[in-house]
Amino acid sequence: EMMMNGNVWAAYVAVWAVVGVALAVPRPTEQHRNSYSYEPAATLKLNSHGKLKILQFADMHYENGAVTACQNVPPGMPCSDLNTTEFLRLLLLAEKPDFVVFTGDNIDGGALDAKKAVLAWSGVLEATLPGVQWAAVEGNHDQESTATRSSMMDMLSQLPHSVAASGPPFIHGYGNYFAKVVDDDDAHAFTLYFLDSGDSSKLSSVSGYDWVWTDQQAWFMNVSTGLQTAAGATVPALAFFHICLPEYTELIEAHVPISGVQQEACGSASVDSGLFTAFLEAGDVKVMTVGHDHVNDYCGRWHGIELCYGGGAGFHAYGKTGWARRARFFEVDASGTITTWKRLDPWLGSDGTGAMKIIDQEQLYPPQNKTQARSNDYVESMWRPDPEQEDAVKSPKQ
Repeated sequence: EMMMNGNVWAAYVAVWAVVGVALAVPRPTEQHRNSYSYEPAATLKLNSHGKLKILQFADMHYENGAVTACQNVPPGMPCSDLNTTEFLRLLLLAEKPDFVVFTGDNIDGGALDAKKAVLAWSGVLEATLPGVQWAAVEGNHDQESTATRSSMMDMLSQLPHSVAASGPPFIHGYGNYFAKVVDDDDAHAFTLYFLDSGDSSKLSSVSGYDWVWTDQQAWFMNVSTGLQTAAGATVPALAFFHICLPEYTELIEAHVPISGVQQEACGSASVDSGLFTAFLEAGDVKVMTVGHDHVNDYCGRWHGIELCYGGGAGFHAYGKTGWARRARFFEVDASGTITTWKRLDPWLGSDGTGAMKIIDQEQLYPPQNKTQARSNDYVESMWRPDPEQEDAVKSPKQ
C-alpha cells in the first residue's frame, strides 16, 4: 500500500479544504442577503408599551394601478388597484403598526412591469409611516409577470426598511427567513417565521399547488431548536406563508369553532408535506397565518395551534360581491400574549361613521375560550379552482 509523506498529505488536505469551501459556499449570483439564515433577518423591538403590532396584508394582486379593474365589487362602484393602496394607506394611518407583513400574491400576472407594480404598493409604506419595517413572502402568482421568484425576492429584500431575505440557497424556495422580537432587556420574546410555500407542484406525479418542502422544514427545525436552546425556554412564534395547509381542511371538516367565516375550501397542496407536524414537534409556533383563499378570514385552533387567514385585501383579486375586503392585525406583548382583530375596507366595511370597522377581536394565545366569539355553525363551501383553472374562473377584466 502506497504511503504519503507528511508534506504530500498536508498539501492534499489543503487542496481539499479549499475545494470543500468552494463547494459549500454559494456562487456569488446565489448569495442573497442572509443567505445562510441561521441568524435573524432582523431583530425587532417591542414598542414603548411593551407590544408589537403587526399588520398582515394579504393578496393584493396589484397590476397596473388606475387602469386595472376590480373584481366582485358592487355595480357602478369606482374601483381600481388604487383602492388597494388607499386601503393600505388608511390602515397605516388608523393603526400605526410597528411591523407589516405581506403574505403573497402581492402582484398579479397582468402587471406589465413587476418592479413598477411592487414600487407602487411598497412606496405607500414610506410615504405614510416613514421608517416602518416590513416583510414579505411570495404567493403562487408573484412570478407570473416580468420577474422570476428569485428576482422578485431579491427586489423585495432591497427596498427601504424591508427585512425580507431570500434565505438559504441550499433549500427550496425564496423567502425562508426569520426575525426575532426582543424586549427592553434584549431578551428574546417572540419569533416571526417566514416561509415560501411555492406556486404549483414541481413533481409530475402530483398536480395542484406546491408546498413547504422537507428541506425547508429541516431548516425551520434547526432554527427553532437553536433559538429555544439559546433562550433556555420555548419562545412563542408566529409563522407567515401564503398557501394554507391540509390541516385547515381537517379543522373545517371537524367543525371546530372558528372566529370569522369560511366561504371557500382551503386551496392547499394535494399532498401533506408535514409542516404542521414540524410546528407541533418544535413547540414554538402558536399561530400560523396565510392568504391565498380570499374569502376566508377565520382563525381556529387545531391541536393547540391557531390556524388563521388574513382575508383578501386586494380589489383586483377575486372576492365576494358585497363582502368587504379586509386585513388582519396581530399584537404580541411582553407577557407572551398574542391578540388579533381585523379591519374592513372603508367602502364596503364602514362602521357607519366612515371609519373602517373592527371585527373579531380576540386573544389567540394563551387560549381564552370564554372571551372568544366562535361558532361551528357555518356553511362549508367546497369551491376552489385548480391552479390551472384559477384565471379562467375570475371575472372578465375590463
